[in-house]
Amino acid sequence: MDTVFTPVEVVDFIIYSVEDALQKHLGKSLSDRNVNVLDPFTGTGTFITRLL
Repeated sequence: MDTVFTPVEVVDFIIYSVEDALQKHLGKSLSDRNVNVLDPFTGTGTFITRLL
């Protein structure tokens, strides 16, 4: 079985896009209290690592 991962540049784009959408539409930020991030397919952990 091959390992498939999302490149860091794509992860960063997704994170920044989500942050922008949260601010624009909900007035929230990824770093706000009560904003939870779920990563059910953690794999290599790139999304969580880049968020930290």
